[in-house]
Amino acid sequence: MTEFFNFDFPPFNLLTDAERQKFSDALDIGYFQEGEVLIEPGDPVQSLFILIKGIVHKTTGGETDNVYGAEDAFGVAALIEGENASRFTVEEEALIYLLPAATFRDLMRQNEEFNSFFSKSISAKLSHHPQQQAAPTATSLLAQKVGKVVHPAPRSIPATAPISQAARIMRDHATMSVLVTGDDGAVIGLITSSRLRDCALIEGRPVDTPVGEVCLKTLIGVEADDPVSEAMIQMVKHKISRVVVREQGAITGVMDVTDLLGFLSNQSYLLLLQVERARDSEELQEVASRLNDLVGSLVESGTRIALIARLVSEINQRLFAKLFQFLAPAGLAENACLVVMGSEGRGEQILRTDQDNALIVADGYDLEEARRFAVAFSAALESFGFPPCPGGMMVSNPDWCVSMHDFRQKLGQWVHHPSETDMISLAAFVDALATAGNPELLKQAKAHLHDILGDHDGFLAIFAKAVEAFDVPIGMFHQLKLDRGEHRGALDLKKGGIFPIVHGARAMALKHGISATHTPARIAGLADLGIIERRFADDLVDAFEFMLGLKVRASFNSDGSFREATTFVPVTTLHKLEKDLLKDSLGLAKEFQGIVSHHFNLGRF
Repeated sequence: MTEFFNFDFPPFNLLTDAERQKFSDALDIGYFQEGEVLIEPGDPVQSLFILIKGIVHKTTGGETDNVYGAEDAFGVAALIEGENASRFTVEEEALIYLLPAATFRDLMRQNEEFNSFFSKSISAKLSHHPQQQAAPTATSLLAQKVGKVVHPAPRSIPATAPISQAARIMRDHATMSVLVTGDDGAVIGLITSSRLRDCALIEGRPVDTPVGEVCLKTLIGVEADDPVSEAMIQMVKHKISRVVVREQGAITGVMDVTDLLGFLSNQSYLLLLQVERARDSEELQEVASRLNDLVGSLVESGTRIALIARLVSEINQRLFAKLFQFLAPAGLAENACLVVMGSEGRGEQILRTDQDNALIVADGYDLEEARRFAVAFSAALESFGFPPCPGGMMVSNPDWCVSMHDFRQKLGQWVHHPSETDMISLAAFVDALATAGNPELLKQAKAHLHDILGDHDGFLAIFAKAVEAFDVPIGMFHQLKLDRGEHRGALDLKKGGIFPIVHGARAMALKHGISATHTPARIAGLADLGIIERRFADDLVDAFEFMLGLKVRASFNSDGSFREATTFVPVTTLHKLEKDLLKDSLGLAKEFQGIVSHHFNLGRF
């Protein structure tokens, strides 16, 4: 029967043909009755156990701490560490594959990937997730390093050379830009074909004008190790046609839009470009209507969820800013700040969900005019497919379109006399990100919040208490707690897995002055301060992104077409490795929930 062993799933799919043959030759099958003890504490473990059917309990110190079912493997830790402190008992008659310890250790020595899979790090397991390995189309393009795409040895010219020489270099070498160097050979600027055109046809400069007098001195750049998507985002964000590429502080190349388009015939770049070139709100609406299709195609092709979130966030930010530009009356941009909050502010709103935004208006500006704009802005977003916020947390609500003075008063109310609704409002505002208008107004509002918080540990603990609002759906035996009602067989990952990580990171970041709004950045900031261990932080970020990816994927059909936005993930659709990763991820969320509870001493409430 051992010839029927399933090598399709990790980690066994990592074995070579020769290693699979060795595995199969050594494999045996055992039948065990209910109540039989497979391994006693202190006994040497002779085999890797892989359950075909049945249930096995693991108990340590008299407490059951894990339950194994079909396709689960156990005994790994004891084989690797050489000691065992647990008892493994058959609770339901079991049929089990038995791989001799010597064979298992040989395979671990021979196959590095097989070895690394058994690391306790969720990152090692995620690297073998089929979604990470699927269809390289989008992943290989968007995640490819810039340094591998740009041409090496870019053309350069001394700052003292005439612009006519720069034109000849561009003609002879079919390039649209040339680096400009100073006396010491270091790059001091960039001369482009469009800049030469302006010099000759608009400014009427003579052909012997030194390049150094007219070149571009402020250079927007990316690192050679950055993904191509970063170059794309920087070009659109700064409305430029090229970026310089740096490596170890030195400029080593130039990537322009023609290089990018030649390499990246990608829908996301075209949408960003379409936003920048839009002439009215109708053209922006066309971009918004294609966002879910973009997400679906990226999900289907296996693109990492972190990259999808970054791209969608950038498109949304540019879209909101452009709509603001179209609708704002004269003077509003200098006297108001449009902020997005919640998941949009964190850069984690991948699908078009509720509008969560506010308008902070400078004292003295016509508030009624600002509110007329806000109503038009919300209506436009609704027509774009961004539904109104059920709780009214949106600019068209006068409570969220207020003067700076009134907003400061509101912050004071939230901190000193908070209601449950106030806590929700504050959580959303802590995630706020300026997207159009005058960003200084948001900076002032956040500075005021930090001033009134001071060392208000009592309030911060009350704020953090929401981390315990939902139980993480994993039992003490590592089993998943599935919904038994309308969503039978599914998990609400937003409440049970994602929210404890998001809010825990938010509360701890607020306490320790971490200004980042992106959840992974907040977690990294906590690790930088030594508040949580670096390895745990890395695993927590991986767990967060894995669960976010499952949640997004649940909103699409298998062909990548959009079904409906949902927070429920049907567990029956997950394969074995995904279920294991989900259990690991929820375990990390529960552990972080405990860390936050201890950090704020929530047990006293």
